[in-house]
Amino acid sequence: MKLLPLLLTLAVGIIPPDAPSPLVPELASALHQIGLYKYSTAEVLEPRLLAALNSFRRSSCLPEAPYCDPASLRALGIQCAGDELMLLARYAESVGGSETARFDLCRQVLEEARDVGITLHEAVASRCNVGELLADVRAVSGETIHAVILAAASVG
Repeated sequence: MKLLPLLLTLAVGIIPPDAPSPLVPELASALHQIGLYKYSTAEVLEPRLLAALNSFRRSSCLPEAPYCDPASLRALGIQCAGDELMLLARYAESVGGSETARFDLCRQVLEEARDVGITLHEAVASRCNVGELLADVRAVSGETIHAVILAAASVG
């Protein structure tokens, strides 16, 4: 999965595999310092870096995932954004459907938030019980993360 150029400039804590991000060097350094990653820096979330991140997640009782998420970054002491997009991803995953259907749903919620002038959190909360979404500790699928990233880029 390739990341869209718009998201390359954001310090958002949702980083798909093989994608560059301003947060990847910090992630590599943090995992290197605790002995989980051989290299002190990286430019993209490459397979060895993702494996080291999942090793850290296992030892920290966080769910493994095929991407980097804000919770994992914060557990490593790295500040980032992305929580509202992760909430949207959890909502889309709870509704289900194809990746295209999840993309359409995400785009609709993002457009509603933009057009009505509310936060993304408020837009999701108007559709479901946010507490129940947050109580689910399973990792969101890589396909749903992809749908959210594409939807966010398309709404701009």
